[in-house]
Amino acid sequence: MDIQDHIVDKAKELAGNWRRFDRSNPWRDDIGDSNPDHWAIYSLAHRDSGLLDQSNQSAIEAALKPFAEADDPSVIIGRSGHWAVGWIDEAIIKVYEADGSTVTPAFTALAGLLVSLDEYPILDEEDYSERELDATYENVKSACRSFLRDNPPEDWADRVCRWINDHFPNALENSDDQGGYPEAPIVKQALRALRLSEPRRLFKANILIRVRNRLGVDRAVFVNVYRPNPAYPF
Repeated sequence: MDIQDHIVDKAKELAGNWRRFDRSNPWRDDIGDSNPDHWAIYSLAHRDSGLLDQSNQSAIEAALKPFAEADDPSVIIGRSGHWAVGWIDEAIIKVYEADGSTVTPAFTALAGLLVSLDEYPILDEEDYSERELDATYENVKSACRSFLRDNPPEDWADRVCRWINDHFPNALENSDDQGGYPEAPIVKQALRALRLSEPRRLFKANILIRVRNRLGVDRAVFVNVYRPNPAYPF
């Protein structure tokens, strides 16, 4: 089956699919046309989507942008509310021309990307890798906040990431499509090695001791001592 056959199949599959979603008619008076069953809704990503869906969404929106910005647009990029995931970003796209059989250039562009996704899940490797790195960087910063000393150097997060990557590279792997998130013991070890951790904090304790006065009489007194707080083992 060649690419054109795949595009025709995708058009038949998606045209008028908004009816199955229990959605309102996507056709709008201000975009001209037509039979509402010539249109389809394609969901791009939602509030809880991972990095892969976000990356693919960016690639699809870039491919459809010329059709959305045309004087007679055949694509509308928008967002709708959803009871379970908060919101969904989606493309409302014209599948067929007025004759009901000719596939529009806009849908041809989308269908080509969908065929690619059937073969391989990433549309733009470079974009996806950048998102993984950015998310991991932000996750490391978040994991360090509770243990980081005051007024750290500006490049502290870069130094921590490099140290973890050198000593525990698996800790930075993207395991849940939200970027790497190192565990607290590794973060503490990195901060301690780089002298970026909060100084050892102390707590005050009252200890009862026995003191003998000049007359040789023993008496009990309380004294204050400061001990390392086990909650901050740095």
